[in-house]
Amino acid sequence: MSIGRWGSGDIFFSERLLDLANAPPTAPAPLTLKAQVIERLRTDILEGTRAPGEALPVTKVAAQLGVSAPLVREAIAELARLHLIEDRTGRAYAVRTPTTPWFAAIAAEAAGLSVLATDLGIAHASTEQVAEFRSRAQLALDTWSESTVDRLAGAESIWDLIDLLAQYSRNHHLATLHHSKRDALVHGLRNLAHTRNRYPHTVQITLQGFMEAVESGDRLEGIDIVRDLYAYLVDNINRN
Repeated sequence: MSIGRWGSGDIFFSERLLDLANAPPTAPAPLTLKAQVIERLRTDILEGTRAPGEALPVTKVAAQLGVSAPLVREAIAELARLHLIEDRTGRAYAVRTPTTPWFAAIAAEAAGLSVLATDLGIAHASTEQVAEFRSRAQLALDTWSESTVDRLAGAESIWDLIDLLAQYSRNHHLATLHHSKRDALVHGLRNLAHTRNRYPHTVQITLQGFMEAVESGDRLEGIDIVRDLYAYLVDNINRN
């Protein structure tokens, strides 16, 4: 099936992130064919359609998607930079197989960006943005209050909160780089974590504290909570 008419995919840049909040709304530009290939492969990997360890011969993938081999090669290189695909010397590229050490390294890299995002986000958040954060934090609390909370869905709800602070930071480089770490974390959690979270009440208390830190402008408390959340995440992976 040709990828030319494949869906529009995610739009990564919000109006806030690009400092266009006061600009008149415009329709998003259509994705280039390369971007469509990247998005298709990305979605296949994150949803498990292409499983960890699956080989990705360039010519075969190009035939599957109805595009040229050079285009697929460029898309694979981009996804390799996002840690979703691994380059196996002398063999075909393959979907990244998450391991505990790999995930710990990814989490450590993301944690550094999240700490800075939290610090700057709390410092620069407007009254309206704080209200938005509170609303989103309440949704995350609701997710973790469910008796059968899925750890991946719960972790994504927390990530989205921190990513929101990255958007508030007034540093679009930070916001873009922070957002780019999401997929590798999701890929790792989907393949390494238990389906159910064992300590939802602990996370609920932490989320409540996070919401209060943002509302009160307590940057140090916010940073400490983000560090604790990442430590908790890696610790639970290590216990699997």
